[in-house]
Amino acid sequence: MTVDIPLKDAAGHYTQDSLTFYAHWHQKIVVDTVTCEGPLRLKGMPGAKSYKWEYLVSATEKKEIGNAQHFDAEKSGTYVLTTDYGTVNVQDTFKVLFAFEGKQELKNNKHIPAKIGRKQEFYVKMDTVGRNVSYKWSLTEGDTTHSMKGDSLYVVFRTSGKKEVGVEITVTLPSGLICKKVLSASIVISEKYNGFFVDQHVQGGREDGSSWANAYRRIEQALDKARAGDCVWVARGVYTPPTGKSYEMKYDSVEVYGGFGAWESYLHERVFASNQTIVRRSDNGSSVIVIEGSKGMRWDGFTIEQGQATQGGGILNKNGQVTIANCIIRNNRADQGGGIYNGNGGDAVIFNTEISGNTATDGAGMYNHSAHPRLTNVTISGNLASNQGGGLYNDGSNPDVRNTILWGNRAAKFPNVSNTGSTPMFSFSLIEKDRAGWDVALGSDQGGNIDGSPVFRKRGFDESGAMREGDYRLGANSAAENQGLNRYVYVEKTRDAHLPTLNESEYHSGFPYDLSGMNRIIEDRVDIGAYEYAPDITFPKVSREIVIPTVKGLIFQPTPGIHYVNTGDDFTFSVKEEESGSALKAGEKKRLIERLKITTGDPIRDKDGIEMTENEDGSVTVKLIKVTEGITLTVDPHANSSAVVTGEKVWSYKDHVLLSVKASTDVRIYDLEGRLVDARKVNAGETSIALPQGIYLVRIADRSYKVILR
Repeated sequence: MTVDIPLKDAAGHYTQDSLTFYAHWHQKIVVDTVTCEGPLRLKGMPGAKSYKWEYLVSATEKKEIGNAQHFDAEKSGTYVLTTDYGTVNVQDTFKVLFAFEGKQELKNNKHIPAKIGRKQEFYVKMDTVGRNVSYKWSLTEGDTTHSMKGDSLYVVFRTSGKKEVGVEITVTLPSGLICKKVLSASIVISEKYNGFFVDQHVQGGREDGSSWANAYRRIEQALDKARAGDCVWVARGVYTPPTGKSYEMKYDSVEVYGGFGAWESYLHERVFASNQTIVRRSDNGSSVIVIEGSKGMRWDGFTIEQGQATQGGGILNKNGQVTIANCIIRNNRADQGGGIYNGNGGDAVIFNTEISGNTATDGAGMYNHSAHPRLTNVTISGNLASNQGGGLYNDGSNPDVRNTILWGNRAAKFPNVSNTGSTPMFSFSLIEKDRAGWDVALGSDQGGNIDGSPVFRKRGFDESGAMREGDYRLGANSAAENQGLNRYVYVEKTRDAHLPTLNESEYHSGFPYDLSGMNRIIEDRVDIGAYEYAPDITFPKVSREIVIPTVKGLIFQPTPGIHYVNTGDDFTFSVKEEESGSALKAGEKKRLIERLKITTGDPIRDKDGIEMTENEDGSVTVKLIKVTEGITLTVDPHANSSAVVTGEKVWSYKDHVLLSVKASTDVRIYDLEGRLVDARKVNAGETSIALPQGIYLVRIADRSYKVILR
């Protein structure tokens, strides 16, 4: 005899330690149970020959789950017990509903470095289907800013140490039963992220990576010091890893940026197209960059070349999660993945990148094995595979390819895309095909894909088929022009960080420039590939406006008014007093450079982006360093009138710089190219510093003096 009892979800039948199934001939009706949390022990009557527990998977399917007298139910649903008493089999049906189904966890996003000033994410992981759920968050740390969104909490901690986060979860069932549960989690917050500077051309300094003046000379020095959440900035130049080794990422969320001129304070001041930063191998047998198991790292603004390995000549990514942005990956060799190898779950986000001139047996441009990278505005061309997949080789992988060019690659078979057990997804991409319409062998057509010539300025193969250095910027009448999807450009995040003062790092949507430094969207629609089409070979720089005010008693050259300077260039002007001395106040005896204060309204530029040098006639030359924004100047010739006259003097004698100061002070000496050539603390009195012939700027506090050694 079987009796089905419909689920009543009735209030009053709450959490119970155990429930007993009674044989129905006792006429004992067992009601259904609504309870807060499992497991709930279901018991059969004793004395039976055997028991069989089943779980009702569907109306017609049952799954056997046990044969003991009792069973611990851990999930909601219908349970059936068949009891064999020898002479009769009794089947009982019972239905259970848990308010808290399965496992509930309070987790935090491990990909975000646990650092001061970094936004941390906490979230509740639980089954909420069919339940009315609310959350009440609590923090033990007072010095925070946070926002809540349902089952997620976003919090920025301002101090270091162990922090506690809690959440009270309330589940209300239709019966009126209210169940509550408190979850907690802790996180150890360390100091703000650090920034390390690398410049192979730096002269002098402490070589501790703390600033451009004290930069490391080798990238591996910074990578050895960097920890989760840290950044490395690398100035223009050619860098090679140690013999027999690769650049390896030892910690999660380390980000390495190239393309600097060794003066920048903010990442957005970087012009990577003009400051080529190359990482290459000088020996054989290793990848240039190796990522193994690390998460959240980034390489941005590099040319990666001349690697030679079994897998991943340029980049070997095994089970890592990496972002590759604004890079050129070229002239690398490997058996698998000449440019990049993504393997064993190694997923990559690659955008604004050129992959060209690489060679391999399979997957000359990129080889994916059990990996699912995402490619956005990538150009893959001029690569050569001796077997398959000149552009992409996918083995058990389903990459997402968007706004990307796959054209002009060569291989014995499948020159652009080769798939084994893979279905890559293509959308708004230009893919070279040998037939009309979509070729299903390439993968899944997600829409917007085209075939046609990108009209590269120089292809990667000459007319005889020999490989050569290509120029993959788009030419006139390119099929790729205005054919991409803008939304894909806005998805990828570009960082804006200020390392010297270790301000909070933030990300903003989209990447504003293409690989050549042009605006990423010139017209209304983004182009396909790493480069936007521009009709001129030379790309004009954007002009920035400089406003010089009129100040009584001062003469400016150029004269007051609006002036213009190209982005990234210095702007220089001079200031001197009128012959009448009308800029002086009564009783003033200090020189103009001691009194003069020039500000822009930007505290960072006012502190580090203005140089003032006293000339022999008493005038002052002012340099605004690397202008990237419009500037309106404020000039005050009396700002330091009440201060004590410094009494310092700087002059030259033969091959020595001579200084006279009244108190112990720090002195830095630069050449005309801005390189630090000497830094020391000098005592009160006169000091002599020997230097080669040349022109130098001597920096004492916020004052500069020009000295010529003849």
